Amino acid sequence: MAENRTRGEHHSPESHWRVDTPQEQPAHEEIISITRAVEEALPALGCEASDEDVQFRLRQEGIEIDRERIAQVREELARSKQVCQD
Repeated sequence: MAENRTRGEHHSPESHWRVDTPQEQPAHEEIISITRAVEEALPALGCEASDEDVQFRLRQEGIEIDRERIAQVREELARSKQVCQD
C-alpha cells in the first residue's frame, strides 16, 4: 500500500527512525548525518564559530568529523542558504 504524504512535505534523512519503545531508539549521534550534525551545531555556536569550535562541539556529542569535512559542509549549506543567512 502506498504511503500518503502531503505535497511539499519535507523529510530529513533521519526521519525514518522510529521505534515503539524509547529504550530501543538509536542514539542521536548514531543516526544523524554529517550535514545535519554541522547544520545543528552552527546555530548553537553562532555563525562566526570556527571549524575547530564546531569540531569540538560535535566531539562532545560523540560525533567525529574532521575540520576539512566541516568546511565542505559549511560551504554546501551556505550555497543552499540553509543556515547562517542574514
